[in-house]
Amino acid sequence: MLQLLYSSLTIFVVGDIISLNIFGIPVIIVYTDEIAKELFEKRGALYAERYPAYMAWFSGWQFNIALIQYGEWWRRHIRSFHQFFNSRVALSYEGLKIKECRQLLQNLLDTPDDFSEHLKFSIGRVIMDVVYAIDIKRDNDPFMNVVHTALEGFGYTLIPGLWLVDAFPVFKYLPDWIPGIPFKQFLQKYRQATVDTLNVPFDIVKNRANPDYSLVSTALERLSRLEEPLPNEELVIKNVAGTAYIAGASTTYAAALHAVTAAVLYPEIQKRIQDELDTVLGDRLPTLTDRKDLRYFNAFCWEILRWRPSAPIGVPRAVQEHDVYGDYFIPKGGMVIGDSWHVLRDKKYGPNPEDFNPERFFKPGVPPPTEHFGFGRRACPGRFFADNTIFLFMGCILKVFNIKPKKDENGNEIPVSSQIIESALPMPEPFECTFELRSPLAKELIVNRDDD
Repeated sequence: MLQLLYSSLTIFVVGDIISLNIFGIPVIIVYTDEIAKELFEKRGALYAERYPAYMAWFSGWQFNIALIQYGEWWRRHIRSFHQFFNSRVALSYEGLKIKECRQLLQNLLDTPDDFSEHLKFSIGRVIMDVVYAIDIKRDNDPFMNVVHTALEGFGYTLIPGLWLVDAFPVFKYLPDWIPGIPFKQFLQKYRQATVDTLNVPFDIVKNRANPDYSLVSTALERLSRLEEPLPNEELVIKNVAGTAYIAGASTTYAAALHAVTAAVLYPEIQKRIQDELDTVLGDRLPTLTDRKDLRYFNAFCWEILRWRPSAPIGVPRAVQEHDVYGDYFIPKGGMVIGDSWHVLRDKKYGPNPEDFNPERFFKPGVPPPTEHFGFGRRACPGRFFADNTIFLFMGCILKVFNIKPKKDENGNEIPVSSQIIESALPMPEPFECTFELRSPLAKELIVNRDDD
């Protein structure tokens, strides 16, 4: 998974730690569960700092909470974020998600070949509604196009060693006319889209006379009632909103697409999920209260997160003081990467980690794959919202449709690859599949709105 990072570099392996050097910067890669927990959780304060992400910052991503340096500014953002996305509040968005699920099901029925775009749009629409209460268009919405351009660039800004400017930030000041400076062309292509993604929806809500309920409108209303607000509090609200939208629209979409891939690759697993859904739900769609009764489907959702982490190398950290782990010395200021791809293949999850097997979570002592969302103080604060979204969206899809490989003109199934496109935010390789109604009752579940 770290092939992009390891290629053409000198690598040293000390026990269960990989060390390499990128442009003179010591890089330590942690790829076992035991060491990740020791460093990022037990010694959390020492490893909570972010390594300077100059390319991402220059591209306009300094607002992203995941990239903000550890300290009071970061804590203010996290406190604000948790007000709207903690485990309790995340449950309150269920009705909105189920409503969008029904529209997604209708779109899959009407134009199944566009399933990837439908997933991307529906997940983005839910988050846009929660954060800004802005209704985006279904066909070629200009703002969504800007967001997707920004996200396309974001994944590349976080790959360690890819950009010389990360090691030599002074290169930012080189004039644009000098040839052979790829990061300059990159900034010209992506920076404005990133800036617009942060500012445009926030300004729309701020300038509305009577905005609908949303994260931004609620936070701004609370701010207006404070006699002595903290400095730059409006900027905190804007940053939290931008982070919530961007993070959810990218990683949750990736997880949903991996889930569809798994359903196609493993039809026997898909059938078992559907049998369980039929037994527990009868003639209705799932809700979050059903989760405790849908043991196999819940394990499927966990296995998606374990099998295909959305951000397998996360965001690099910087150790704040010299540290020692076993026989290994970790120098102050060194870049430390938590490799969740390999941690999620730890022996605690059982044998054959590359196999997709939901039943591994039935064994005593096997925990949920929380490492999918990162480690320690820097774990993804939107994990509860994302986890619930995957459960509801995939539960509704599998309740209504059989997902099968598409066939060519000769009636042969077109193979679906289990491989991924490597980047900081990996996606499945493009594939084709069909969405077939499971029964006449399935269509009624799409059009019946009584339980929205």
